[in-house]
Amino acid sequence: MTDRLHTKNRFASLLGWFVFISLEFLVLTQAVLAYRDHFLTVYQIQNVHVLHGLPFLWHFGMWGDFFIISPIVAYLVRHYVDQWRYRSVLLSLTMGLISASLLGWLYTLSPIPEAHMQNHHLTFAGVIHLLYMAVAVTIFLEFFLFTPSVSPSELKVVSSLVVFHVFLGTHMALGILQFFIGLDWYPGKPLKSIIGYLTISTIATALFLRNLEVESFAKNVLTAVERLARFIMFWVEDDIYSGEKVKTPHGLLTFLDKIGDRVLEVGFFVVAAWSIFSRNEGVKSLLPGILVLVFAAKFRLSRRSVKVELSIGEKLFPSGHMPEDWSGPREPVGIIVSVSYFFVLYMALAWFAYKIVLVSLVMFVIACIDWNTRRLINKNIRRLFSNEMYAAKIGDKDLEAIEARREAMSKYLFDNPHLWKEGGCVAGCGVALSVAVTAHTLGGDWLRPTAYFLIVATILTNEIINWRWRSVRDQRLREIEYETSALPNQPLHGTPNNGRL
Repeated sequence: MTDRLHTKNRFASLLGWFVFISLEFLVLTQAVLAYRDHFLTVYQIQNVHVLHGLPFLWHFGMWGDFFIISPIVAYLVRHYVDQWRYRSVLLSLTMGLISASLLGWLYTLSPIPEAHMQNHHLTFAGVIHLLYMAVAVTIFLEFFLFTPSVSPSELKVVSSLVVFHVFLGTHMALGILQFFIGLDWYPGKPLKSIIGYLTISTIATALFLRNLEVESFAKNVLTAVERLARFIMFWVEDDIYSGEKVKTPHGLLTFLDKIGDRVLEVGFFVVAAWSIFSRNEGVKSLLPGILVLVFAAKFRLSRRSVKVELSIGEKLFPSGHMPEDWSGPREPVGIIVSVSYFFVLYMALAWFAYKIVLVSLVMFVIACIDWNTRRLINKNIRRLFSNEMYAAKIGDKDLEAIEARREAMSKYLFDNPHLWKEGGCVAGCGVALSVAVTAHTLGGDWLRPTAYFLIVATILTNEIINWRWRSVRDQRLREIEYETSALPNQPLHGTPNNGRL
């Protein structure tokens, strides 16, 4: 048994060294090929009359490959290969090849010549880099997705280093250096790249959620969030107990709402609208400016809806039986991530309102998320209402009022065609996206305003329907409050409370 284990460890060690040497060899091969193409240094590219480009030695992602990625990948192979199975490795390899091919195609879209791509075609160094990426991505996917037993500390370290490498690979570090010292030979503006920021944020979020699967990490994050929330709420909230309330779903959402109120609702949307209106480009600036104001109104109404429904939720359950506990340590962090993306998306929508294709795409994604959110809300409310733990019982205070409120909320949630409404919003945003893409591809002065009109009409129609349904619900809830306050000791329908404690 000991000999078998020793042989197994020796094989893993040899395989790790083989992977390390092979990957480093691929990086050095790229350097040699870049030298032969006269793209290794700034001196070389200018010597062949290329005044603007990115030489190999200034591509910080290559340094990241040599000093970060190759050692990490070799380490993962050495310590976790015994947990990997042929089927999962084959799936990871397939996804790795697809990812590398997609990234290779994206490279060819850049107008900046570099060691890996020139004249919108991959060089020999670029092809070798695709092979390197395919191997590295395969190992990382296998580690993050298909390794059953992972050390929490190693998971955090590897995740952090991968995000740092993506930061280098998207040229953000080069952009920062360019900002301070100026690099006349590099024409790129990575600090203004939307794709770069989306790439970093997407990978960082995915790895953050992967780390949340480790319960100790999720609890540490929750503790840090509670401390930050208590500090901020001390300055923005008069309730001296608000810090403790942050430990509940209601309290956490209240805290996040306060942040949105201070940061976005007044300042950001006004600045974004003013920056667009100040262009004085007639209809070209008028339509995006109006859209920013529509987004501001929708943002306000969405936040108000959350606050109102939270306050209603407190009155749907008997005292002491409010479902305040988290279902797991990842739930509060999931709420924070969701709300943060909600804020970021609306900031992006307002700031880039003049880019109708991007706005239509984001609104289409938000509409799809809203449809799924409504589906989950209905599902969870049915579950809570059917749970005897949270039901009002004979002898409970406000028994009739709770039952009447639940009936009103059930009519609002289940009798109104919410999913059809959200589906119509998805369709409207989808049509607007199609029109916007057509206008961008084929041109046409009338198509671009049409896309703006479709987006605005879809948002306003959706909000008007919401307002009508919520008005009926709120009116009924106010009637219940009036009836129960007028007859506090009587059942709601006026029959004697005989036999009840």
